[in-house]
Amino acid sequence: MTKFTIHLYEDRYFETTCWLFNSVSEFYQIGELPTLAQTREYVQNQVLGNDSDVKIALAIEANKAIGAATFSVMYPSPKSKAQLYIKELFIDAAHRNRGAGRALMKFVARYALDHGCNRMDWSAEKTNPTAVEFYNAIGAKPLSYKIYYRIADEDLESFANE
Repeated sequence: MTKFTIHLYEDRYFETTCWLFNSVSEFYQIGELPTLAQTREYVQNQVLGNDSDVKIALAIEANKAIGAATFSVMYPSPKSKAQLYIKELFIDAAHRNRGAGRALMKFVARYALDHGCNRMDWSAEKTNPTAVEFYNAIGAKPLSYKIYYRIADEDLESFANE
């Protein structure tokens, strides 16, 4: 088994990070898939842009990103602490079940503790039983008292323009 390393994003991994983000789009297959050029622009201007507070933890093997966790530290949070929210955890299909997901989650958990967080939160698709099983296996507890809301696309525009 080849070893991978986990660390925060560095510019030298820009191209492979873009490739991995394209794979995320393919996985979710929502609408028309972006080209790699569109993904490069999105990553450069949005994900890594001036208004972004996102951090990217990468699983790197042979100078290629095989997995990523994107996250942000958020305030306020109970007990006068911060909370860390994971937006995405994704492992390239060819590299799953080798420990990269667990390693990324442990890296992010350590980051959370080192930055004054007392919890990590994220969501998972109910239609992705592999993810649900993985999160249960690492000791995460699903919350029965939270509802995940979304307003998107035309509804978002309509609401903002009321």
